[in-house]
Amino acid sequence: MPIAKVLQNNREWASRMRQEKPDFFSSLADGQAPEYFWIGCADSRVPPNQILGLAPGDIFVQRNVGNLATHKDMNFMTCLEYAVDALKVKQIIVCGHYSCGAVKASLVLPGKTKSLANLWIADIKETRDKHAQELGKLSPDDQVTRLAELNVIRQVFNVCSSPIVQAAWDAGTPLIVHGLVYSLKDGLLKVRYLLS
Repeated sequence: MPIAKVLQNNREWASRMRQEKPDFFSSLADGQAPEYFWIGCADSRVPPNQILGLAPGDIFVQRNVGNLATHKDMNFMTCLEYAVDALKVKQIIVCGHYSCGAVKASLVLPGKTKSLANLWIADIKETRDKHAQELGKLSPDDQVTRLAELNVIRQVFNVCSSPIVQAAWDAGTPLIVHGLVYSLKDGLLKVRYLLS
């Protein structure tokens, strides 16, 4: 699709939004106060606002390959700090998805993923290694499914053990952390972990 068509789609969407809710853009311009912070995969098939049925401004979003939430990732940590300390979100969602390319690449031995992507998915590979016995008993497709779930659980742990979330909980801030996995086959979210 040419960029001219994308820009035309944008103009039509903006016009439609102004007709449906005249104050839509002025309210967005006034600032954001989302209840949720979404940490998800950058996969184009997993759009947070759409699958949650939320409007712009309802969810603060950080996405990357493999929905990783590592303490070494300054982008993630900065987003987490801003979400918790400045936006005062009440809920954090770590969302992976089945058929994730990063998860699939993590299961290939020896590793064939090139350069930076190979380094990036090291956290998923560690999760794979930690659960090698469990994963080894599964079919290849079921390994991808289960590792996607285990990766979400690990990333929830990373979020919960971060100094930012620990400080919020120590201060009595009510903050709930959810671990979800999205199914591309039926569009449904499945709860895999919940901590509050």
